[in-house]
Amino acid sequence: KGQINDDLNLLLGATYVKSTGDKVLHYKSYSRSLYAQGDYQVLDWLKLIIGAQYDKPDAVSGNLSPRLGAIFDLSPYWGVKTIYSSAFRDASPLDRFIDNPAIKGDPNLQAETIDTLDVQLFYHRDQTNFSITAFRSKQKNIIARESGTPVQLVNRGHIEYQGLELESRTQPLPRLTLIGNTSYQRNQSSSGEEDVTYAPNTLIKLGGYYETTRSATLGLFASYFDESALQNTSASFQKPPAESYTLITANLRGNLGKLVDKRSLEPYTLSLYIDNLLDEEIYFPSIHRTDVSSIPLHAGRGFYLTVKGT
Repeated sequence: KGQINDDLNLLLGATYVKSTGDKVLHYKSYSRSLYAQGDYQVLDWLKLIIGAQYDKPDAVSGNLSPRLGAIFDLSPYWGVKTIYSSAFRDASPLDRFIDNPAIKGDPNLQAETIDTLDVQLFYHRDQTNFSITAFRSKQKNIIARESGTPVQLVNRGHIEYQGLELESRTQPLPRLTLIGNTSYQRNQSSSGEEDVTYAPNTLIKLGGYYETTRSATLGLFASYFDESALQNTSASFQKPPAESYTLITANLRGNLGKLVDKRSLEPYTLSLYIDNLLDEEIYFPSIHRTDVSSIPLHAGRGFYLTVKGT
């Protein structure tokens, strides 16, 4: 990675990953990849991005994932960024090598790929950032389970996604920072079915953090998760419903001595994290067991206190 000159940046790299099975799965697997990306400031108001990654698993053909983009500065504060990119996910060892009476993998499973086009309008100033992004993605060669005895892991079909994302960050007061983001997505399978994944359609996160005069930071965040479009309504055992929920967390972090006004404790840092502040019961549709409608997704209210020497 390096800056070639004032206008050109270049990144080059390679990876090699080798894994072997344990007592449950007996296998040997490896994959290799090469990647490169560069960005060039063509004009004061235009930057171009170009890159690619080549992945080669051991048993199947390689895959080339390109990345092309452009950033347009419309004014000192406003701009537009458009990116087309591809990504690659090799089948896991479990997908490839599991072999028992209930489920059987395939060593020659093709990798899943996804192609995405993002178009973003952004605004940046010293105290405020805002962006809105429209995206469209196509996920191909999906690794799925085919009914039978045993269940067979196969590559099947594709899913198309489209949606919007909004992000904002502002500092209305010198010690206070507010953060918010939300996203909405819909999807459709190659057979024409809508909302075929367990991902929620709507996600919202709001919160912020405050830096106190005692060198401590207090944060509070609320995250809303829409319920999954897929529900196991025909399951034999109906558990609590996998409904939408709001997860609230709080965190206090600072110098222990300054927090309690004792100089002897200043070498220590205190962190108090509170998870699931409202103590919500959070469930998610059961994916692997069709006889059970839902499973617990998140624990109840929890307090985590840490004191660490500096």
